Parts: sequence; structure tokens; C-alpha cells
Amino acid sequence: MLIVGLTGGIASGKSTIARALKGEPGVAVIDADKIAWETYQPGTEVYERLVEHFGSKILKPDGTINRHALGTLVFQNPKERDFLNCTVHPVVLRRLRELARSYEAQGVEILIVEAALLLEFEPVARDFFDCYVMVWVDPKEQLRRLMQRDGLSREAALQKIRSQTPPEEKRKRADFVIESGGEPQETIQRAKALLSELRRRAKNL
Repeated sequence: MLIVGLTGGIASGKSTIARALKGEPGVAVIDADKIAWETYQPGTEVYERLVEHFGSKILKPDGTINRHALGTLVFQNPKERDFLNCTVHPVVLRRLRELARSYEAQGVEILIVEAALLLEFEPVARDFFDCYVMVWVDPKEQLRRLMQRDGLSREAALQKIRSQTPPEEKRKRADFVIESGGEPQETIQRAKALLSELRRRAKNL
């Protein structure tokens, strides 16, 4: 089974591609961000470490983690962002390995893992992912999409974008790049063209 990391900057079009490929024969798609959110639930190892580190300011009245409050803290502080990533990522990767074994047993040929931060850090997890696909979008279009999607001011959107590794750096670490400019259908066509190449790789494993 070929395991593919699908990544890209915020509002780059990752989810559009993931949804388009999810229904393809022999393909399964996992949203790693959803798995990460599961690790934040009360009673988990990650929850306990985050509350111990950040305190009650990241909690809602019902005791669950307030993602918005946590996000605001880490976007403004690189050291806190590193702590969050170092706490969450190993647990998520462990869960991904479990899911990969399950999908392989079911006969899945290509497993696509959608995650925003796959190419943010070195070294990338080549012991798990066979290849990485980066979704790239023109910076002006990315800013426009993010402002429209999240209702953000220009400055707030730029702050979020700048908190991530520059796309030029991530491109160097990626095996394939899909441009997501233009209409969504054009992006989907590019993704399905790449899927043909991924199928060839899967057959050669």
C-alpha cells in the first residue's frame, strides 16, 4: 500500500483535493487534523499535557479544550507552537500507523493522509510516508480565500499564513506539487492526473 502525505498551506485547497480523491477505487483518505482533535479530548495524554502547560485559559466552561483560544496562543508564539506540535504529532503518527495497518488489511492500494503540517518540520517522516504531495496556490489567492473563508481581516489572515513554513521551503521537501489556482474543477483534474502516477507507484511496491 502506498501512503501519501497531502499537505499545503492554510486555504491552499487540500480539502478540495482530498474530497475528490476519496471516492476513487482503491483509495482511502484520512484527515489527520480530525485525528489530532480526537487527541485533545478530556482524559487523553495530550489533553493532560496541554492543560498542565497552558493552564485553564485554553479550556471552555465544560472543561474541553477551546481550539480558538489555543490557536491564538500558538500562532503568536513560535515556542508555544513547537511545544504543541511536539506534544500532538507523535500521538497522531502512532494512530496513523494503526489505521494504515487496518486499511492495508482491507486491500486499500493508496492511503492519502491530509494534514496541514506534514512538511513544516525536518526530518519528514519518510519511514511512514512513501511520498508527499504539496498543494500550492498563489499567495494573493491564498490570502483572499482565507479572508473570505474565515471572515478575517487582512492582517489576521497574513498572521496565520506567516505562522507556517514558507511554501517555497515546503516545495523543496515535496515529491509532487499540485497547483490549485483557477476553478476547483481544474484543481480536481490535476489531482486525478497525479493519481494515475500514484497508482503506478503503488503497483511497483
